[in-house]
Amino acid sequence: MLGSLRVVLPLMIVLALAACAPMPPGAPTPPITPVVPETAAPTAPATARPGAPALSADQQFINQAAGMNASQIGMGRLADGKGAEKAVRRFARGMVTDHTEEDRRLGLLAKRLHMAVAPPGDEPPPELIIARGPDFDKKYLALVIAGHQGMIASFEGEANSGQDTRLKHYAMSVLPILRNDLHEAQTLAQRVGG
Repeated sequence: MLGSLRVVLPLMIVLALAACAPMPPGAPTPPITPVVPETAAPTAPATARPGAPALSADQQFINQAAGMNASQIGMGRLADGKGAEKAVRRFARGMVTDHTEEDRRLGLLAKRLHMAVAPPGDEPPPELIIARGPDFDKKYLALVIAGHQGMIASFEGEANSGQDTRLKHYAMSVLPILRNDLHEAQTLAQRVGG
């Protein structure tokens, strides 16, 4: 047993190192095949690989909506701690609550549709991270307004021309929340001078 380990272990190390070696220039990239248990339903890839077929419009919407939710959650968490005005901090907590719930609903729907959700980042923009005091509040609210305007356009597009009726229904159900959030952000921005 010990003798076979002395042979097998160095061989395994060499193979592991060889697998980590960089590909020579011009070498074809081997296809990435996800490991999926046999009992699981097939899922669409979360992001398109170079040379892979384009993602469906519904898959693109799911990824975009998840990214937008993550952005609002990340900025909201930051604003809850850094906001100068109490009203801004309270609004930020509401954004975290709303977008966390919508992200949860989106994830459940994507699972039912056998679609993967690309893992989005929730890191706030650098200009928001370095801002302080009333300037922070103004920048935060400006980003929330712009983000919600983009989300409304995206959700309206999905509601009007999405391929899957369940995803269209989800988009329609979220639009009133997004519009309300936008209105609150605009009203608050006027109050804080943004």
